[in-house]
Amino acid sequence: MSANKKLIFILTSLFLIVIGIRFQSRMDSAVGEEYSHAGNVSKPDSSLFQGGDILLRKGNNIVSDMIISAFPGGKGMSHCGILVRGNERWMVIHTISGRISAFDGIRINTVKDFIAGAHQNKVMHVQPVFPINRELVSQRAFYHLQRKAAFDHDFDLNESDKLYCSELVRKVYLEAGVRDVFSYRAIGEKLILDLAIFGDSTLFKEVKLQPSVMQ
Repeated sequence: MSANKKLIFILTSLFLIVIGIRFQSRMDSAVGEEYSHAGNVSKPDSSLFQGGDILLRKGNNIVSDMIISAFPGGKGMSHCGILVRGNERWMVIHTISGRISAFDGIRINTVKDFIAGAHQNKVMHVQPVFPINRELVSQRAFYHLQRKAAFDHDFDLNESDKLYCSELVRKVYLEAGVRDVFSYRAIGEKLILDLAIFGDSTLFKEVKLQPSVMQ
């Protein structure tokens, strides 16, 4: 595929993602906060959790498919969140558009609720292989939760108040002093974060999941 055709494909994919977000809410509104789920999913091993780890999933809707098509290096993942310790259990801080969810922006869910949205067992747990201040990462994640950061529908990394899912991870990591290891894809004049970063074994280690049946 030529460079021009690749650019057209990426631009079209991003446009479809934005359009898909706008219209998906009608399809999802009858199935709860985020997505319906049934059957088997893979369960992360909580004994291996560390604050600041990343959980990823493939969502169960058309927007997820569009994201995966636009960013094929992401190992089939379309959404991510940060593992934190809260209320004496492991939780995930992440952000979702209000157009495909009951409310807009950042939220905190149990690990079980987070992975319940996984489609066809598509869940991934990764840990950074580079040093991070895990306590500070958790603190910054909770900070953005407390300020109720809205979802960044413009996918604009220069918009500091609003955040899409991988943008939240990036912002929290950078605020905690992590060097900028993230992958970017230029689309027009914008740089869009690429979920492929989490599949790069030189930067993130994939942790083996445990088969489980969600009730």
